[in-house]
Amino acid sequence: MNQINAAAVCVDDDPHILQMLSLQLRKCMNQEEILMDFFQKPEDVMTHLKTLEERGVELRFLLTDYRMPGMSGYELIKSVKAEFPDLKCILLSGQADQHHVSELKKEGLLDAFIGKPWKEQELFALLGC
Repeated sequence: MNQINAAAVCVDDDPHILQMLSLQLRKCMNQEEILMDFFQKPEDVMTHLKTLEERGVELRFLLTDYRMPGMSGYELIKSVKAEFPDLKCILLSGQADQHHVSELKKEGLLDAFIGKPWKEQELFALLGC
């Protein structure tokens, strides 16, 4: 039996999007080695990332929506990158503010942007699956 040594975190306020991401990621990631966590509330993510790091779990990537109640993906990425500067951050959105996307890229905080709807092959290529 393998031990979980890495984690991937997805954030979207739409449970259907999270379900689709879950189905797709399970096709390309070894579930026995990589913990896949899904959140509808972006404000819950930072504490979870810190807990994973304290347990010695490698943080592979954060994939987040842009428009969410309480905190935007832009705000979440800025916050996460302040604590975890090497964490790969991907914005997945159909309604992103392009100014914010450009700003995140200029600051070196955004590794990739994928528009909704996305193609599974595009996601897999980006994640190296």
